[in-house]
Amino acid sequence: MFVAEQLGPDEYPNVEQWMLRPPGNNLSFTHHMHLKQRYVPDAYLLTAYSAVPIADSLRGFYASLGQQVPQLHYVRADTSTSREVDLRRIRVADEVARLKPLLTGMTRVCIIDQYHATCKTSGMAIEIAKQCGIHQVFSIVENWYQNADRDDIDLVNMTSIHALFMNYIGRQAAHNLPHVTTHK
Repeated sequence: MFVAEQLGPDEYPNVEQWMLRPPGNNLSFTHHMHLKQRYVPDAYLLTAYSAVPIADSLRGFYASLGQQVPQLHYVRADTSTSREVDLRRIRVADEVARLKPLLTGMTRVCIIDQYHATCKTSGMAIEIAKQCGIHQVFSIVENWYQNADRDDIDLVNMTSIHALFMNYIGRQAAHNLPHVTTHK
């Protein structure tokens, strides 16, 4: 499977190809969003750092549909720095403490883990969401590009220097959707 290299203008055509394949191609952003429209989450948790640019795709997607964007938050679930059991427990506890107030009252969360090798990061993110009291946790785990440079990411505002391109991806994905009935 082809995966675009570092997210950047030179790779935009490849990222666009992977993210905008038609619904039915279970690797595409369009396909995932088609499925998620059936059960709109209260919030998206995007793994820091590489999935954060997708926040702009979500904004473009929901804006094109004339819908309110669910809450967008990042989740630190880096298993490469949490290999020791005690350190992992501390990292999970720290993220639960940070996210729990933001997720209070929510029941449905979608985790987006962009660029995975082992799915351990998404597994840790799911564990964090469940410890925050979320009952329905589902995920999108894909490889649309290999990495997003941390210097290009704004965690506070959940955006990146790729905002215009990623927003375009979201708008295009919305235009490619068949009509669906949503359940809130």
